[in-house]
Amino acid sequence: MTDAEILEDLVALAESAGMPVQRVPRGRATEAGPPVASAACRVGGEWRIVLVAGDSIEERIEAVASALRERRSDWLETRHIPPALRRRLERV
Repeated sequence: MTDAEILEDLVALAESAGMPVQRVPRGRATEAGPPVASAACRVGGEWRIVLVAGDSIEERIEAVASALRERRSDWLETRHIPPALRRRLERV
């Protein structure tokens, strides 16, 4: 799998786990200011993942993987996840 495929599969997994993913261009202004880096954040009591287009693909992959590890680990345990994705999720 390419890194782009891994990112897309992780995004789909996050959305299936109930974590919406929002993609934003670098520097896009929001009420709270521009996003600095791809990360998980809580908005109105709901966890979501923000992916900043200017970040490297590895940074975006890590943002999604760490959000799933930290916020949806129980959910992940109940799912069949392809080995390539499982390896990315298990990286510390």
